[in-house]
Amino acid sequence: AQNLLLLASAVVVSFVIAELLLAVFGFSELKEDTPYRQRDDVFHHGFVPGSSGVSKSSEWAVGYRINSLGFRDREYGIPKPGNTFRILMLGDSFTEGYGVEAGDSFSKQLEKMLNTGSSAGLKYEVVNGGVASYSPILEYLMLKGKGLALKPDLVILNFDWSDPNDDYVYSRLAVFNGSDVVAVLPEGEKPKSFPARVRIF
Repeated sequence: AQNLLLLASAVVVSFVIAELLLAVFGFSELKEDTPYRQRDDVFHHGFVPGSSGVSKSSEWAVGYRINSLGFRDREYGIPKPGNTFRILMLGDSFTEGYGVEAGDSFSKQLEKMLNTGSSAGLKYEVVNGGVASYSPILEYLMLKGKGLALKPDLVILNFDWSDPNDDYVYSRLAVFNGSDVVAVLPEGEKPKSFPARVRIF
């Protein structure tokens, strides 16, 4: 009982801190000025489709090339080619491959492993749909708005310890149509043409 009380207290304190940080500083997906990232009126933030650039820090300088869907990946055929098993990866900066080249992301490593052991001519495609600072509420919007068009055979959502806090923050910016979330607006934006309302998710 004591452990449950401590856990509940920790969760409440975390939400209070998140609320204070949101009120004082706002929320930014990355403190990085790049030509390939943008604010978005549906997904809060994301990649600029068809863009490219270089992410630099004191530890790395890696290239970014964004496809027409806004993923850090190559172009994919729609409809899906025959004899192809397509996996869609959703997640945050870990999935995006922040700090490494696109080919070194774990999505592309998995693709290589699967195709190395593939038999009967079956081809595996692992689509990297990761975006830094995404959490399940944004990944749900990504799946609805972009991912399902790729007709994935399997969707993998990579959940990590930052996701509950991020979801709480984004829920304060969420736009609903009935019970369905339809957008997460950037800070300072208000619904323009949605016949919906903003409420806590």
